[in-house]
Amino acid sequence: MSRLIVKNLPNKVTPEGLKEIFSEKGEVTDIQLKYTKNGKFRNFAFIGYRNEQQAEAALEYFNGTCINSMKIDIQVCANLGDEKKPRAWSKYAPDSTAYKKLHKDEIENKSEEKKIKRIEKNKNKIKELLKKHKDDPLFAEFIDAHVNDKTAWIKETYQEVARSEDEDSGVEEENDKSTANNDTEPKTVLNNEVSNNEEKNADKKISDLEYMKLLMKKVQSTEQDTPLQQDDQTPKKIRNRPLFHVKVTGLPFKCKKKDVKEFFKPLVPYSIRLPLGKGKKIAGFCYVGFRTENELKKALIKDKLFLGKNRLHVHKFEDKAKKAAEEEEQTFQKKKQEKQNNEESIGESGSIFIRNLAYVVSEQEVTTLFEKYGPLTEVNMPIDPVLRRPKGFATVTFMIPENAVKAYTELDGTAFCGRMLHLLPAKTDKLANESDDEGLSFKEKKAKKLKAQAKSSHNWNTLFLGVNAVADVVAANYNTTKEQLLNDNNKNTSAAVRLTLGETQLVAETRNFLESNGVYLEVFNKVNT
Repeated sequence: MSRLIVKNLPNKVTPEGLKEIFSEKGEVTDIQLKYTKNGKFRNFAFIGYRNEQQAEAALEYFNGTCINSMKIDIQVCANLGDEKKPRAWSKYAPDSTAYKKLHKDEIENKSEEKKIKRIEKNKNKIKELLKKHKDDPLFAEFIDAHVNDKTAWIKETYQEVARSEDEDSGVEEENDKSTANNDTEPKTVLNNEVSNNEEKNADKKISDLEYMKLLMKKVQSTEQDTPLQQDDQTPKKIRNRPLFHVKVTGLPFKCKKKDVKEFFKPLVPYSIRLPLGKGKKIAGFCYVGFRTENELKKALIKDKLFLGKNRLHVHKFEDKAKKAAEEEEQTFQKKKQEKQNNEESIGESGSIFIRNLAYVVSEQEVTTLFEKYGPLTEVNMPIDPVLRRPKGFATVTFMIPENAVKAYTELDGTAFCGRMLHLLPAKTDKLANESDDEGLSFKEKKAKKLKAQAKSSHNWNTLFLGVNAVADVVAANYNTTKEQLLNDNNKNTSAAVRLTLGETQLVAETRNFLESNGVYLEVFNKVNT
């Protein structure tokens, strides 16, 4: 193991100071001082070395020594998910008993919240199922027949769903008084009917016993009616339905909401907003909201009608900012979906993306590490063009995907050159299909093709000549035409052989010309050191 954990460090220690101390026994590739969420130093750090031999030497040399009068304790760092890893005891570790004791209330609240969310989720699913069958009389009869004490809540939920469907989504503030008056009218009518019935029964020629029975029936009926009346008095739930807005321009400056309502009759607007201009006067336009799209279409018919002496213009209003946000969200979701479609699991692609590599790691070291699990087809380690060193990540591709899965399960979270490896499924390049090029122009298709061909080494070779250029030069040298050069009537040699010979001759002539002018071509074949 090339990674060590150093405990009991002093509070004022710095990464630079630790690196200076521990560099005596080898090349330090990583130093991590650990802090709490509040920024308090936890008095321990992780130190990574280039190889295991350097880490062992540092462990033997520095363990039990002092840093600023603090005796440090050094141990070999365990891999992530290691079964032999010692149990956490710190109050900052979520797995420790000390942490659970300190955050007992938070843990209980989280568990309760999860339980409540799960129950609400189940109830919402049941409500959706009940909504589908709310108009089915056979389903209602089935519930009445099979409901018992334990499942009585299903019947209550079914009744709530039926009632909520019949309720309106909202009520205008100005109509509150009228609705209140309408609610009181049925009560007075009922009371009058009851009193009239009592007077009629009193005038009838019946015995006292029959009269008492009639009174008892009325008492029972009123007791059954009271819960229904209480349910009517409960406030109605207002649903957050999206409104359909129109913008009305050309309003007179003394216009009021009642004038706008009068203009849109028989339609009933759900909301009316009159913006104020300078001097707190009406700006000459307003926004009117309707509940349904059908009402919106009827409102648009009133375009160019008159309100008094003013001609009003009614147009559909769309919030540009909201529309732009929705379009942005749609594009984001589309890109996210495409990204998910392009991603393949390690078992399918056989490619692994490696993160958190040390900057001193070479491509050969990565190849050696992963070759243990199977043959590799590709190892890609990007190099920073400015710093001339690896960027800290790489991609490896296995010939057999099963080997990639095995490497992923065994190497993820292990230490390599002093750092913890983080392995992920690599993104595979999407194959160029004809369907992908349907919406592209000829220029874009050509640029895409050239970009794909740019990876080939012969395209940037100075001595490389295209087939068309070779045919032109050979035809010019031998005073012939391209047609005769490419003609296959000659049985001795084919057109391909003639072009190959011509290209070889041209490359040799170009090479001799460059060497005669002092260009040393062998330098290009040497590896940079």
